[in-house]
Amino acid sequence: MFRDAKKEAIFVNDISNNIGPDVLAFDVHLFNMFMDIYLRLRATEQIWEMERFMEKNGINPNLTTLIFLTDASRVDNQVDKAIQYYRKAITQWNDCIELDTSYWNHFLSALALIGTDNMSRDATNSMTTPLQENELLSKYFSIMIDSGYEPDEDTFRFVIHGSRNINVMMETLDLMENEYGLFYLKCYDSISLFLSGSYYNPQAAKALFHRLLLNRGKFKDYRSSSAFFLDNSSAKVVGSLDNVAPTENALEFKHGLNLELTSIYQHLIRSFIPPNYTYEVDIDTMLTIYDYAVTKEKLKPTSMMMEDLIDAYCRVGNMKEAWVILSRMRSLNLFKINNIKIHWKLLMAYRHQQDVKGASTVMKDALEKRLAITEGLIKLYFESCRTSDEMTPLVVFCALIDRKFVDITQQKYLIPMVRDVFQNVKKKFGVVHKQQINDIDSEEYGEFAKFQKITSMLHERYVKFH
Repeated sequence: MFRDAKKEAIFVNDISNNIGPDVLAFDVHLFNMFMDIYLRLRATEQIWEMERFMEKNGINPNLTTLIFLTDASRVDNQVDKAIQYYRKAITQWNDCIELDTSYWNHFLSALALIGTDNMSRDATNSMTTPLQENELLSKYFSIMIDSGYEPDEDTFRFVIHGSRNINVMMETLDLMENEYGLFYLKCYDSISLFLSGSYYNPQAAKALFHRLLLNRGKFKDYRSSSAFFLDNSSAKVVGSLDNVAPTENALEFKHGLNLELTSIYQHLIRSFIPPNYTYEVDIDTMLTIYDYAVTKEKLKPTSMMMEDLIDAYCRVGNMKEAWVILSRMRSLNLFKINNIKIHWKLLMAYRHQQDVKGASTVMKDALEKRLAITEGLIKLYFESCRTSDEMTPLVVFCALIDRKFVDITQQKYLIPMVRDVFQNVKKKFGVVHKQQINDIDSEEYGEFAKFQKITSMLHERYVKFH
């Protein structure tokens, strides 16, 4: 479409000038329209092509053009290009572009989230890359303030989210609340997200929770005609709310508030889970946060919250409460059968306690609930049972074969583990005398008969131990 327009039209800086009625003319607004479309399609090469065409034909950009170019730089992972556009804006384009807070928000978001499409993706990336303080972000935020521009809630949100340093985050939060009198839940969400993924600091998480409670009544509905949301990665403007019924508006705000609070509380709970598998967890604070979210805030528990509580209970060895939480998850339809992580944590805890019966309970539950049992979970289970003389692991092994989770021709490494269990059980009985077999009420006979039956089950599945 744009190429067709180039063939049949002329391009001018001021379309209001007298251009004949039969002349097809376009100004910068056409470029902005196509840039918006290309940006939504992540077609940045076409945006750069349009920029070159504008420069070649002497078409001056406006503020919207600058914002689209800045957003495209972020999507294309070109931080230097975003900075280059800023320098052009204050030098080469200063007579046709007047910067404002909206532009600064897009520019700072480019520095904070370079190479990402939205904040959730940035959270994923930051967990897999080395943490480095974002010096460019701090530098240009200072330039913005020193130049006399008034930051808004989104400005602080991007600075906090992109700083990658908990001290800078808290200092920025202090500045926002104490100097500018702004209180924004998304900033708390960004900090809690950072603490839950990239940076383990339970003390900072506890301080953030108490700060949230202290300022709980100060959070307002900041939606306005100047607000924009990063998730669409373009200069999306939210329409005025003047025509919305007060009740509808209040309900919409309440729903959004609950979503943000839920996100914060679940990230705060996860912040207390150590990155390595240790057995020291501040479960009391985790429960305090969970209880406050569910009872005081009336928020619905999430699978993430409950999974982390199970993890914590497993680490401290309180398996009874871990199973209670799992049962609660199922009653709320929060448990997914393709999520094996909870059973992995339960199994790890029982292995640490050297509790074979508990470990077998985990596997039987996974089989009964038809979970997607992984090879790693199976291996962990039989490693945990290898020195046991319990018969249940042998029954579980047969069930795994029947359910096609184990193929003895492919997973031959399992056979030595199962053989060890079999031999341990066999040694437990020793020599069974004839009078014991004839005594139908003998406990030894009952157990031995069970062992014989299990041996037959193994033989039926072509598993023989001599």
